[in-house]
Formats: sequence, C-alpha cells, structure tokens
Amino acid sequence: MFQDITITFFFIIGSFSLIISIGQLFVSTRRIENYNLSIIFFCISILLFQAFFIFNGLIFNYPDILFFYMTLSSLLGPLLYYAYFFLCLPDIKLPKTTLLLLLPPLFMMVGDFSYLLSPFENKIIILKYLYKSEPAPDEIIIKNLFIFPYLSNLICHILIFLKLMSARNSVKGSKIIDVSIMHIVVQFLITSMFFFAYLIRSIQFLKIATVALCLSTIGGFLINQRHPEYLQLVIIDTVRNRYKRSRLSGIDAESVTRQLIELMENEKMFADEDLSLKRLAYELSITPHQLSQLMNEKLNSNFNSFINRYRVEEAKKMLIDEPDRPIMSICYGVGFNSKSVFYKAFLQSTGMTPHRYRKELLSGKKP
Repeated sequence: MFQDITITFFFIIGSFSLIISIGQLFVSTRRIENYNLSIIFFCISILLFQAFFIFNGLIFNYPDILFFYMTLSSLLGPLLYYAYFFLCLPDIKLPKTTLLLLLPPLFMMVGDFSYLLSPFENKIIILKYLYKSEPAPDEIIIKNLFIFPYLSNLICHILIFLKLMSARNSVKGSKIIDVSIMHIVVQFLITSMFFFAYLIRSIQFLKIATVALCLSTIGGFLINQRHPEYLQLVIIDTVRNRYKRSRLSGIDAESVTRQLIELMENEKMFADEDLSLKRLAYELSITPHQLSQLMNEKLNSNFNSFINRYRVEEAKKMLIDEPDRPIMSICYGVGFNSKSVFYKAFLQSTGMTPHRYRKELLSGKKP
C-alpha cells in the first residue's frame, strides 16, 4: 500500500513540475532566466515520470521510456549552475568556458541513442542489471554510464557553490545568494544519493533519493503556489539591481548631482519650457538613462517632479516680487506650458492656488 502511494507520489510531483515548467513560459516579461528554469522543471518532470515506470515495473514492458534518462540527468547540473549564475551574479558575464559543462549531456546523449537503438532483449538486460541487481555483460560500462551524469552534476554543484561563496564574502547581506547556497547544498545531497544508489545498485536507496527530489520540488512548487510571483520577483529584483549598478557605474554621482543643482539654481534651466530629460543629460555629459537613475537614487524624484519643484519655487518668488504681473505670464515665465499643469503643481506644493497664495502673502498672512 505504502509502495503504491510512493509511486503515485512520483507521478503527481512530475505533473507539478511540468506545470511549473509551462508557467515559466507564460510570465509577462520572460527572460533567459525563465527559459532556463522552465527547462530545469521540465527535466525533473520527465525524470519523475520515468521513475514512476521504473518503480511500478512497467519499465520492463516499455523499456524505451528510459530514453534520454542519462541526458536529462546530466543536464540538471549545468542548468542549475546557469540558474544560480543568472540570479546571483548578474554583473558577471557568463564565461564561454561554462559551455563546457554541456559536454557531459552531449556525451550522455550518445549513450541514450545507443540504448534506444539496441535490441529489446539487450534493454531488458540493462534494466534488470540496474533495478533488479541481476548480472549483465559489460557491467562496468553500464554502471559508469548511469553514475557519470550524477558525478558531473556534483562537479557543477561544487563549482557554483565555490563561486557563490566567493561572491557572498564580497557582497554582504545578499539574501538571494544565501538562499541559493542553501539550495545548492540540498541539491548536492540529493545528487549524491542518486550517485550512490546507482553505484551500489540499490533500488530502495534510489527510491529514497527520488523521494528527496520530490520533496525538494514540492518546496519550490509550494512557494510558487503561495507566492506565484516569487521566482519572477527574484529575477526582476536581480535585474533591477543590475540596472542600478550598470547605469551609474563610471560616473561621479556626487559631482553630477552638484552640477545638476547648479544648472537649476544658477542658470535656471527649468525656465525653458522645452527642457527635456535628453537635453539636460547632454548638458551634464551623461546619458538620459543615467540621469533618470541618478534622480531616482540620489534625489528620490523623477524628471518631471524635479523640474516642476524648481518652477513652483520660482513662481512663488515672482508672485510676491512682481505683484502686478499676470499669473499666466508667471506660469509661462517659469517654464510651464500649460495652465492646468501649473495650477496642479502649485496646489500640490503649497496647498493653495497661485492667486490665493499671492493674495495672502501680500496681505501679510503666512501661507
């Protein structure tokens, strides 16, 4: 009874993994991270479906179902490496040498095709050797072919673990890196279980390893169900941090901020009704993207709010210093090209209209 429940459990979790895989393809803003995660969960789903057939014995009736088992198993290591790299090390370009991590899956693909093209009887011999501990010719070759994927995955886990530990020492307080390191350790333990299961050819140990894989997948699934936006927000947060650092890198933010204030207070550039983000950035010798990011990060404002604040302050002075000047003349004089925009900005800043502001100050009342 318990065995039947466990086997059904593998099928259910395989289905969940497939759902998560498909879900990553339907997020609103897909990135390479989403495609990578989709492939990871797809591989897990196929491996769990294959486990379902292995443990209920149907694999001996349909041995071709094991096709691509070695390839998919060896593919998980490199894909997880790329996943952690994309999420935790966004400022570092993925080295071309990491493509070498895909060599084991390519090698395993040759083994999978050899298995697929072999006679039915030979497939059964291989399956009985692996899952019933019966003797078989070329035992060493068969065993090595099935433990090699997990050995290569362990190497991938160690490589990314060392890289993230190095990044953790240089970037303090990164929760993404800390959580990823914990997850790598869990995956390392699960992969080790699969490695030893095939090394000693223990079907029970293989089942325990598969249960561990399911529990790990459930953790990701429950997070995805409880917080459907979780994986996407982690990716977006990583990309946002990458954006912050890349836009402002290479410029002296403090110096540019001082120049910006000087252009506003001394040269009164805000009074130009045609002033744009692009033109102001040109005056500061930076890009519009850098200026926008500078305003957001250093001044807690966007371009329009920043410029309108100076225009309103100048209008407040002119309303008192030039009591006979028409309000609309002041509106256009400080750079506004719309009465409604002027009144809205002025009201937000002072809590009163320009006319009332002038009247109360000129009559000696404090606004």
